[in-house]
Amino acid sequence: MCCTGGVMSELEARAERLVRRRLAAEPERLANLLAEVEAEAWQEVRTLLRRATVTALLEELGHGGVEIEEQENRETDISPAPLPPCCSQVPPLGTYVYGIVDRTQMADLAAAGVAPDCPVTLQSYRDLAAVVSRVPLEEFGEEALKANLADMDWLSARVRAHQAVLDAVLPLATVVPMKFATIYYSPVGVEEFLAARYDQFVALLDHLRGRQEWGLKLYGDETELAAHIAEVSPDVQRLRAEIESKPRGAAYLLAGKLREVGEREVERIGLEVADNTHAALVALSVAERLNPLQGPEITGRAERMLLNGAYLVDDAALDAFKAALDEKAAAYGNHGFRFELTGPWPAYNFVALPAEASGVADG
Repeated sequence: MCCTGGVMSELEARAERLVRRRLAAEPERLANLLAEVEAEAWQEVRTLLRRATVTALLEELGHGGVEIEEQENRETDISPAPLPPCCSQVPPLGTYVYGIVDRTQMADLAAAGVAPDCPVTLQSYRDLAAVVSRVPLEEFGEEALKANLADMDWLSARVRAHQAVLDAVLPLATVVPMKFATIYYSPVGVEEFLAARYDQFVALLDHLRGRQEWGLKLYGDETELAAHIAEVSPDVQRLRAEIESKPRGAAYLLAGKLREVGEREVERIGLEVADNTHAALVALSVAERLNPLQGPEITGRAERMLLNGAYLVDDAALDAFKAALDEKAAAYGNHGFRFELTGPWPAYNFVALPAEASGVADG
């Protein structure tokens, strides 16, 4: 996702070119033209903020990002035949897949699923099963899905329902999570999918068994850190004493140098804490992944994000993993650093999902 500043620069350049071209031909239309440019710019900003909100929601839920652009642009020539009705829904109905589990029987789940009237069930294949529910294609079909992905209320509710199902499954079975909106036109398509990817799913489930994904976001309050640095840094203390002993002109120049030194120290210590924390957690993990840092337009926080990590941890090592993080928080928490551990999550960051397992699929 591009940053807000980049988008606004592009919009400003586009507006300037448009104004110059129109003014050369029709100077009397200036007022209308400016209104047109302003409306276009605000539409771009609204689109940017919607995408940022979606990204923040999905990141919060541990999805590793749903490929919304790819879903919105996917084209198919599939015309699904009507299927038998279920769950009091009018046909046709599709099959929504939440994940693949390593068992064929499971206790009833309390989660309602993305279509509340249709229960979540298992569709078995050999010793595996897909966690599924039926969904109305008038809401989850190809064209309907394109429109609904642009509706933040609809999208937020369905993403949270998707995650609620996986949260209910996670204590009961090892699960390979599917991306949001993995939909097949019929149960036959799900069976064919399981058959074609059987060996891959067996290997993934073996890799995940007895392990959990945990996420860590590290934030730094630069104002608090700068205050701490001012107390402990010899360079900062030396410059401050020198400023106090100099006349106003020389003191002004030294004050600029003091700001530069302080900013460099804030940057250096922030990176150092992030690197040290990540290294300590990697040593206690089976696998790790560094995800992109998020700006305040996504996090909604004033603090700067310094680390956005995901860690696959053996159940037996979890206590040591949390203890290592507690140690870092105790060492740096009073200096403006905030450590936010979340989980356990379905292991989205540590499975190679099949390329077609997103959006409405044939079958």
